[in-house]
Amino acid sequence: MTPIKSIVKTDDCAALFKAPTKLSEAASSLAATTTFEVFEKRYSIDNESYCAAHVDKAITAHSPSLEIVCEAYGETPTITWLFSHLASLPLSTGVNKGVEITPMQITSMARTILANYPKLRVTSLLVFFSRFKAGYYDHFYGSFDPMVVTTALNEFVRWERNERNEILWRQARNPPPNQ
Repeated sequence: MTPIKSIVKTDDCAALFKAPTKLSEAASSLAATTTFEVFEKRYSIDNESYCAAHVDKAITAHSPSLEIVCEAYGETPTITWLFSHLASLPLSTGVNKGVEITPMQITSMARTILANYPKLRVTSLLVFFSRFKAGYYDHFYGSFDPMVVTTALNEFVRWERNERNEILWRQARNPPPNQ
């Protein structure tokens, strides 16, 4: 398998469209308090199940969005983080052995997710990846199909929005006791 760094050509494609700006407060804070290596461990594949088991916390968490991660660490590390999660999907969902999934396919899908879902929080993505592996969404029919993943992500985003609204409504009706 080709290393991801040889596939990702630029650290910031967005720079093609906008003038350089200072880091946002959230991105500056993330970069100042957490190295990318710590970020990768904190939001690793190993934590997908934990986030799925604690949906209320995961989708209302103050975790960084993809755009903040990209702003704090650059596009290449953000794509690398998405790549590791996306590459685990075929292994967990029964894609036939012998069907090769190219790193370019996964990188392209990671770029698509970054471009189309910049506001999505990383803990929400961990919930999505866990739910996808658990069979909540359509599955691959013998071969890896990026459209199955992006269609499932569209469905997840709608579900997450409704779930978040319901959680916030419950919290407003029954606030936690003061500690």
